[in-house]
Amino acid sequence: MKHRQVKRKSSRKFLGYILLSVAIYAAAVIVYRLVWTNYVAEQEVKAKTISIREDWNTPSVASPIDPAAGFAFLYIPRLRNSVWELPISQGVESAQLDTGIGHYPLTGKPGESGNFALAGHRSGHGEPFANFELLKAGDRVVIETEEKWFVYELEADAQVKPEELWVIDTNPGGLANKVGTDKLLTLVTCTPRYGSTGRWVWWGYLVEELPKNQIPSDVKAS
Repeated sequence: MKHRQVKRKSSRKFLGYILLSVAIYAAAVIVYRLVWTNYVAEQEVKAKTISIREDWNTPSVASPIDPAAGFAFLYIPRLRNSVWELPISQGVESAQLDTGIGHYPLTGKPGESGNFALAGHRSGHGEPFANFELLKAGDRVVIETEEKWFVYELEADAQVKPEELWVIDTNPGGLANKVGTDKLLTLVTCTPRYGSTGRWVWWGYLVEELPKNQIPSDVKAS
């Protein structure tokens, strides 16, 4: 009888160690994902921002700028605390998304006909789109390039499955026909915030194009 009691106590003790280990591991994963990766991303975004600005200020006789290293900046007044002068790089792999915003290859360029499609993290790695749910139709999105400013206005959103790639088509869902221009913008992130089972998408269209020396009121006012 005593042998069975000792065995049960040992089993409970062992189970307790296992549960404690799992809890510690889970806590470590959370700290890494939500604290450390955000810290690292913040430092890398700062470094990339400086690099892009320096490249823009370098005489044109220098080597051409590598789009994968950053070619523009994103500003969203509604999400100012997390999306302000955020580097945009060519590509949507970890190398780009962990250091700002990624541009889907083969989609349009800023201000040009087509769909300028962008993606960003919603949790961890800087989580620029953490508050994506705050966006509303009519919100403005500003793109800064080396030579110009482009202002887009958000029109509609949808939550879709990850495999629904039509959302970054040249004319997703016939949006160009609805808004009267083929100069479109798409913003994509994961949903729910701490998962990746779906994608939340916002679409917009170009409403203003300005030379570099005329800062948009959306940027000046924020």
